[in-house]
Amino acid sequence: MLRLKQKNKKGIFGLDTVQNVMIFLILLAVVAIALFTGVTTLSSEDIIARKAVTGQTFSNETITFNLTGNTPATVNGLTSVVLSNVIVTNSTGGQIILAANYTISAGTITGITTSTYNNTLVNVSATYSHTIPSDAVTVSQNITDGTTGFFKNIPTIFTILGAVLIISVVVLILIVVSRFTGVTRELQ
Repeated sequence: MLRLKQKNKKGIFGLDTVQNVMIFLILLAVVAIALFTGVTTLSSEDIIARKAVTGQTFSNETITFNLTGNTPATVNGLTSVVLSNVIVTNSTGGQIILAANYTISAGTITGITTSTYNNTLVNVSATYSHTIPSDAVTVSQNITDGTTGFFKNIPTIFTILGAVLIISVVVLILIVVSRFTGVTRELQ
């Protein structure tokens, strides 16, 4: 009787390595999702409040005094801005504009309809406070950006691994062929 040769069940060269890399990436993705969930919960501003920054000042910032309102450049884009000790002066004559001529809301200075200074340039000086995100929010954003950036680069990583694998196979073939032919090379 013919005896059938039992095949080696270990698989093709390098397939075990690819399998291990894929398992590693899946585990990494699971850890990343768990990390996102935990950090997102901790970074909620209901749990860790925003930080207040107080005592900041700016001087002689020029804005157009009008009915739609303008925000000095220093406080533009900040959150929860509160202006205090505000001094508004006419930029051409230097006269102080009384607070009865404008309103202030969240850092925006708006002229009232009866003001004679509407549509003129004014200089604003003030002390202000605002809030910034807590450190937990900053850490959460950094972790999210870093992990997202890593997984966006996975195709590049696989391309590099593929090139390394191809080079390794070529080198392995050259080594095997040189051994069978009896040709040896010595490094100089």
